[in-house]
Amino acid sequence: MQVKNKKGLKFLQINLHHDKDANTNFCNIASDCKVGLITEPYSYDGKIKLINTGQLIYKDNLDKYDYPRACIWLHSSVKNYFMLNDYCDRDFVAIKLSLTINNKIHNTVMCSVYMDKNKNLPTKLQKIISYCDQNNLD
Repeated sequence: MQVKNKKGLKFLQINLHHDKDANTNFCNIASDCKVGLITEPYSYDGKIKLINTGQLIYKDNLDKYDYPRACIWLHSSVKNYFMLNDYCDRDFVAIKLSLTINNKIHNTVMCSVYMDKNKNLPTKLQKIISYCDQNNLD
């Protein structure tokens, strides 16, 4: 699903189902977007493979059998961000992104979250919402 929010930031949310072809297709369409919120990317030995354009953010110090199930892709033009490590694991990735819109800096948090339908909502989701509220972030 491709979305353009009211501030003009184009982003893509997609589940790649660990498929190489889906990763390749993502690379082909992602150049039109600035942010990709990805679940179930193709990975091998605990590392995400085939997404070779832009910047890829995910928890990468996992066991090779404990592959990442969530990541965030950023277009190479996006520079002002940092990973919120305290909130990241194989299923949850969060970044703080600074955007300049109409000569004003907006700080926002974006997350990519893999959610198992057989489990409760991740507690990190509530924690990141509290973090945003406490720090006056979008």
